[in-house]
Amino acid sequence: MSNESNIEWEYDFVGDSLFINIVEDYCYKESVEITDNIILDLDEGNEPVALEILGASELFGLEKRFIKQLAKIEADIKITEEVIGINASFLFLVHQKSLPKPLNEQTMNDISLPVHETHFATSLTAK
Repeated sequence: MSNESNIEWEYDFVGDSLFINIVEDYCYKESVEITDNIILDLDEGNEPVALEILGASELFGLEKRFIKQLAKIEADIKITEEVIGINASFLFLVHQKSLPKPLNEQTMNDISLPVHETHFATSLTAK
């Protein structure tokens, strides 16, 4: 099964957390920790609906003020029988130049989520 979703985002400057979620309404079910800093939220149908990145400035190697200058997000979330993986590209504006930053992480699918692929993309909307 595959799904494509438009997303919106919010950055908590004080907490240094980047929260990305689909624009459509959803019923939250559970969160899956991909790494210590990356959390994936699922809806009642086990579809990925949100992504939280803790310590975003450190993870991307940017000052917090530049995290707020997020211009584009493309993320593929792939769930197989073995792993839950995120392959994403973030585009930040730094001194009026575009700076791409990749994010590629995975964890074991030890909770037996069904096989699924989701693509998060902008039309970017900041909350």
